[in-house]
Amino acid sequence: MGIREPYASRAKHIGHRLIELESCNPGLVRIRGNTDLYVISAMANKLKALGFRKRFFQSSQQFIYDAFLSYQRAAEECLPYTLFAGPRNLNGHTHCWAGVGLYVGWFGGLAITEFFQRKTGDLDGVVMIVNIEPFYDRISDLLDTFQNDTAPDGSSFDRAIVLDGAILGLAPIVIREYLNDHYPGYKLQRQAVREHAGRTFDVLDISTADGGSKTLYFALSKI
Repeated sequence: MGIREPYASRAKHIGHRLIELESCNPGLVRIRGNTDLYVISAMANKLKALGFRKRFFQSSQQFIYDAFLSYQRAAEECLPYTLFAGPRNLNGHTHCWAGVGLYVGWFGGLAITEFFQRKTGDLDGVVMIVNIEPFYDRISDLLDTFQNDTAPDGSSFDRAIVLDGAILGLAPIVIREYLNDHYPGYKLQRQAVREHAGRTFDVLDISTADGGSKTLYFALSKI
């Protein structure tokens, strides 16, 4: 998967840091894997193509985990297909990053599991979700600073809500999560993709539960 800077370089440092953390504190890096056998098999084949070999009777999922937390090259190969789940915000939502360090937004628990079904690069979902909350302070220097809870309100192009999760195909999830949280009971009236100042925006017209109407701007950003 082609990744622009600074994230391509960050992936090398993040991989090294995760291996170091797990080596010093076995069991610290906790992983939840995709249960889709096609996604797991595809990731295992990527590692095999690099020369890594699965042990006899070892599951493909365990093979991926072991390689990911043991070998730098394997970590770098897996990180673009990985999601980091970190600390929670004041509303109890979890701040999340792509494995290469790109902040993708905050999500509720059920929304996070949808990452497993969202196309990521050439795979049909993220391979694994890594819980980085227990060691967030030891890896945060390699991650984008997360947006605070007073994010832009989406009222114009200039105050658009930034959707950095587009790398993981997450724009629909982010938008739905935002609308459910801020405009419960809303109805979507119209949606269009527009270009402005060299950026791509999703512009939505919605009707609110109290009978009002509102236009919201979401800025799409990709690696």
